[in-house]
Amino acid sequence: MPSQYTNCWGKIFDMHGGIEHLLNRVRSEKLVSIHVDELRKCSEKGRQNWNGKVVISNKGIVGSVSGAHVNALKHILPEHILPEEEIECQVRVEDGKLLYYMRVYTEITRRPPGLPIKEDDILNTQEQGEFYVLVSSFEKDLRNFIETKLGKGFVKRLENDLPPVVDEWKKRAEADRRWGIEPERDLINYALLTDYTQIIKKYRRIFASDDEESGEIVTNLKIYANNGRNPLMHCRTLTSQKYYATKAAVDFLRAWIERRTKPENK
Repeated sequence: MPSQYTNCWGKIFDMHGGIEHLLNRVRSEKLVSIHVDELRKCSEKGRQNWNGKVVISNKGIVGSVSGAHVNALKHILPEHILPEEEIECQVRVEDGKLLYYMRVYTEITRRPPGLPIKEDDILNTQEQGEFYVLVSSFEKDLRNFIETKLGKGFVKRLENDLPPVVDEWKKRAEADRRWGIEPERDLINYALLTDYTQIIKKYRRIFASDDEESGEIVTNLKIYANNGRNPLMHCRTLTSQKYYATKAAVDFLRAWIERRTKPENK
């Protein structure tokens, strides 16, 4: 009998393009992660432990079961899963957010690289390279997005509205000159995480539909910085947990950028 979470999962999957869309992404990208905080609304008594994992085939759960919130997936996924295919589904709490990870489960992928099993699961050299690309490509896209939304002459606009931010960018450019390094052409390339959050808060109507969305954006920028940007920049130990926390935040932020670049939000 379907649990209280079954309908909730259906709505969550629909919000992210539907089950078939997500499974096709899993088959091509190896791992998909989405935010599933909506699950909390389906727990009348207030669930204490949200972490859980199951493996599901087209016949149902394979092996160990988990909590009701994860087991409910057996009522939704099997009819969409291919014969001989098994899908690993995991819910984790990371920085207070509920995240759902899904990947194809095979003999080859029973151990990372894949879903993190231990917090100290250190990434190998190739995975560290992929981590760097994830972080650097997103940050470049974020800067371009901010420039586009603020329009031509955005630096002058920031000088008027947030002068300390631009002053610091100019100081960093001058420091490069003193060291004999050619300064960046675009001052925003000297931005820190705190600069992005200040800009988004200052121009909330441009970057978010309401204060709640603005708060979610800032929260995910912090997750991105604390788990990805900062550890990479300071040569700290890089783990699977940090990678997947960063990827989930980047996925959320890219979806936000896509929404805000639609014609109705320009």
